[in-house]
Amino acid sequence: MLTRQGVVALAAAAVLYGLAVWLGYRSLAALALALVVVPLLGLAHLLRRADYDVTRELLPGPRVTAGEPVLVTLTLANRSSRRSPAVEVVEPVGAATRRLRVPRLAGGASTTVGYSLDDLPRGRYRIGPLTVDRSDPFGFVAATTACGSVDTLRVHPRIHPVEPLASGRLRDLDGPAVDKALEGTVTFHGLREYVRGDDRRHIHWKSSARTGTLMVKQHVDVSEPRTAVVLDTCADHHPAATFEAAVEVAASLVAASGRHHFPVVLHDTSGARTAAGRDGVVTGLLDALAGVDATAPGGVADVVGRLRDEEVGTSLVLVTGRLTDRDAAALAAVRRQYDSVVAVVVAGDGDAPAPPRPPGVRVVTLSGAEELGRAWQAQH
Repeated sequence: MLTRQGVVALAAAAVLYGLAVWLGYRSLAALALALVVVPLLGLAHLLRRADYDVTRELLPGPRVTAGEPVLVTLTLANRSSRRSPAVEVVEPVGAATRRLRVPRLAGGASTTVGYSLDDLPRGRYRIGPLTVDRSDPFGFVAATTACGSVDTLRVHPRIHPVEPLASGRLRDLDGPAVDKALEGTVTFHGLREYVRGDDRRHIHWKSSARTGTLMVKQHVDVSEPRTAVVLDTCADHHPAATFEAAVEVAASLVAASGRHHFPVVLHDTSGARTAAGRDGVVTGLLDALAGVDATAPGGVADVVGRLRDEEVGTSLVLVTGRLTDRDAAALAAVRRQYDSVVAVVVAGDGDAPAPPRPPGVRVVTLSGAEELGRAWQAQH
């Protein structure tokens, strides 16, 4: 396609040719012809495509923790039997781009280039596809060719060391696996829709066929410390710069249960729900937290109210930036369903009013996620 310089060159050629006809100057006509021929030669130059096979590798992997550096290496192999020209490649990384120079490659040869991503904040980043930018020597004509695949880099929130809340129920000393649970402790609780991470062996096919939606049987081992974590994603409930701290708190609680192979379920006030597998793998929950935003509609009281019918657990933890009277009343209403109910209020450094303290609900107030370990220890 024509660049801005190419458009200007063609416009100048038209003006010069008009002047040549009007004034009778052949030299102006020759110059106008040259300004037309040069872009055409550039277009012929670009017909020689730069065709690459692209392999992308993310180190240490496609999932990292906020602040952890990532090395991206690109291996480009010339698919043509002819020598490829030196080109500039552009790699989209989220909303930003990285530009790299690729040297001339013989037919079938390959080269490796790379770049680093440092101090990435929590989030999901779409990397690729790689594009090859080429232009003629005068910059009159340019072409862009996309090649390679698209990868997703998930930057998880930071994890702070904490322990799961203790349960007053008898725990299975042999571990949380179903076949090792104490006799009579594994109980059928009900049916619910299938979510990513569920064991497909628990799919209830008759109900799935009747409803048209995959349904799974929900079993509960009452001897295990189960935790339901609710993250308040309402932007109005989080003072400035505290939402990231609230996400880190939720991630730390989820990771604590996963580290001990205890079941944990994550909810947010937008209505999303993600269940961790019984083997304690919480990667899916951390993936969900990597992309969560403080803009989702909904309220804490609505989510907590649904938990009364949908969840059976030993601990319920709400992570919010502001505990309202309505939310406190909702926590108190489900208090009997859980061994412990805790509200973690990440209030920041401002002079926020003291949160309400509903009966039977422990309220922990933090100014930042770094205080979680010390404050959480006091809950045991």
